[in-house]
Amino acid sequence: MRPRFYHRFIIKVSALAHKLAQRPRIFLYKLLSTCPRVEGKGSLVQPVLFLGSGRIVIGKHVTLGCRPSPYLYSGYIHLEARKPQSLILIGDRCWINNNCAFISEGGG
Repeated sequence: MRPRFYHRFIIKVSALAHKLAQRPRIFLYKLLSTCPRVEGKGSLVQPVLFLGSGRIVIGKHVTLGCRPSPYLYSGYIHLEARKPQSLILIGDRCWINNNCAFISEGGG
């Protein structure tokens, strides 16, 4: 009984530490984002920087960032639709790993 309680306690403390470390970073990157045409939300595990004048569409049940993968606390996800006709489309039920970059130069 005791090891099970200890294991649950460690998991809860780890999850709380993750939230305390990432929430301010996620908020800061939302403030720094300049893309006005972001549709959908997704679940943010890592900060995401939305840039450009194009469209960024995030499907349902999308997770941006992955907790056990490298660069979770030191990197960010970069999504940039540079021109007004540019489009970045992330389909439903996708997982995007940490520290990745998607850049769209135009519609096509």
